[in-house]
Amino acid sequence: MSINRNAFAGQLLDERYRLFVELSVDQPTSGLFIGQDSHTQENVYVRLLSGPEQYFSEFAGVLSACRAIRDPRLVSVADFGHTTTLAYYVMPMQAGLSQCRLLADVLRQEGPFDARRVINLASQIAAGLEHAASGGVVHGNLNPKTILLMRDEALGEQASIWDFGTASALPGLYAARYSAPERLAGQPPDIRSDIYSFGVVLYEMLSGRLPILAVSDELESWKLSHTRGLPRPLKSINAQLPDFLADLVMQCLQKDPIKRPQSMLSLMQALCVADRRPTSRSGPRRPTLLVAGLAGALLAGGGGWAVLQWFGRPAPPTAQPAAEVRPSPDERLLATAEATAARKTADGYTAALKQLERIAADSPIAERARARRSQWDAALARLRSPAAPMKSAAAVEARSTERRDAPVDRPPRPLTVAAERRRPVAPAPLKGAPAPLSAAPGLRASPRPLGSPEAGDPAALLKGAPAPLQP
Repeated sequence: MSINRNAFAGQLLDERYRLFVELSVDQPTSGLFIGQDSHTQENVYVRLLSGPEQYFSEFAGVLSACRAIRDPRLVSVADFGHTTTLAYYVMPMQAGLSQCRLLADVLRQEGPFDARRVINLASQIAAGLEHAASGGVVHGNLNPKTILLMRDEALGEQASIWDFGTASALPGLYAARYSAPERLAGQPPDIRSDIYSFGVVLYEMLSGRLPILAVSDELESWKLSHTRGLPRPLKSINAQLPDFLADLVMQCLQKDPIKRPQSMLSLMQALCVADRRPTSRSGPRRPTLLVAGLAGALLAGGGGWAVLQWFGRPAPPTAQPAAEVRPSPDERLLATAEATAARKTADGYTAALKQLERIAADSPIAERARARRSQWDAALARLRSPAAPMKSAAAVEARSTERRDAPVDRPPRPLTVAAERRRPVAPAPLKGAPAPLSAAPGLRASPRPLGSPEAGDPAALLKGAPAPLQP
């Protein structure tokens, strides 16, 4: 069921949230509006979701858990509810959704991404889904229309995830393109089904096409394709892709959930610490010492003497297989710090900076460590600034104590629009009412109040005043 936008503009949901303007970030069966909370007079985002009424309880259960999750890669939920025809949830205005673009729209306009961009965005998406899974929430409906992209001047391109809990018993036609076979068979979503959907999204980001196509755009056709169809290898589409990235995507697309990666944390670590070890190839086998000695003796014309001389020589060392290239301790420490900083929180940046201090100044990766330290110091300063939307608990407590102990010596803040509306307005004077009395020009107030010893007789001051009217 599609949502009629004109029917909801200006409407009041649950006698609290009034809808004003619809944003361009929308879907055929849902819409995003700028509204106002009539209780707090604050502007909010309101997300409308249509669907069968029997799934509203499922929405409510997941959205209730989402309210307790706070992560910069997840769009926070402030409130939720439903009417007889649709469900909705409310997001604070700080989410900045008006500046976001759907990943589906970006892929349609720009085509496939390069590997570096995909690794950056995929690391953020995996970190957000892992944080949600640690709070007991799985997405269940991951696709390019549930991933938002926004450009940040300090942090670069950022990815956020929304629409948690909007998956019903069976996915819709659009979501079926990215759903795992067990989801299309009616099983409830779990983290492994999200990993399959994550693999389909990564495949499309790298190649510009879906890994599996259906005969028709029907739910049963997509179910059959995801159950039996085999995806085309990524390396056959783009031979320039790194082997570890192509292999990781194909692992996510395994039909059997047991054969896929079992957590988003393992995916995040694989993306942050890429395994680029060179593969050692063994050369052609050399002839044995006896055959080589006999051939040399025959060619030189002195077979016996040459053979005796050859066997009298010490045998050359046997060729050993190439040793496996392993990262140094400093490289592993830098990779761990990068994985910690991928959370993009104040605590994550602080822990990552402490890990960088353990890297020696004369290490081969010291220059990279200094570049990461400069980048994370700037990001940490931005998060700890008063304008930053997310702060650590210690920063919030310190800021509250500072404001509570500081003397009030600054002018009052100007009234906001909401406060201006709540301020009582004096009633306008009635038409035809006599003008208020004003002092005659030239008169001034007595310097001494009546009744004081210095004022004298009050009756003397009133001499010459007109007599009061008698009833």
